Amino acid sequence: MAPRQPSRNPGQDFHVTFSIISLMLAWFVAMYPVPAAAQYPAKPVRLVIAFAAGGSADTTGRLIAPKLSEPWNQQIGIDNPAGANSIAGSEIVARAPPDGYKLLIISAGFAINESLYSKLPYDPNKDFTPVVPVTFGSSVLVVHPPVPIRTHEGSNNVPAEPRTVHFLDRPIHTAAR
Repeated sequence: MAPRQPSRNPGQDFHVTFSIISLMLAWFVAMYPVPAAAQYPAKPVRLVIAFAAGGSADTTGRLIAPKLSEPWNQQIGIDNPAGANSIAGSEIVARAPPDGYKLLIISAGFAINESLYSKLPYDPNKDFTPVVPVTFGSSVLVVHPPVPIRTHEGSNNVPAEPRTVHFLDRPIHTAAR
């Protein structure tokens, strides 16, 4: 009796070869010592609050800093470079290396600076990566008691004469008339 010839199924040969190569590759990867990835943060982090100390953004940042410091096991330093509707602090972070060691707390004014100022020292769309909103707030319209506005609908009765109604829009830190 003649010895039996193995069947020549190219698909079967491919799968066997592929399986052997895959096992060898897996073994080499498992045996190769890989250095542990650096943990973030490996050094203290600076939290830049682009507003004056004592305000709502500063208070928020000072409440958040310890909550970040504990799990990170790193100090969180706070800087308050106030001025120019958050442009001063934003510029500091924009010029820092993009390594995550300078974080920025800003307000809604940051989003409209591009339309308020003809030239900014940074590109708000390219130089920053939003991470997470930290607070949400509401605006409240208050009036002096003699002003006859008591509801939102009543604000339609505001006199149309120029410079008779004054307001302060706090989110963009801009007084207007």
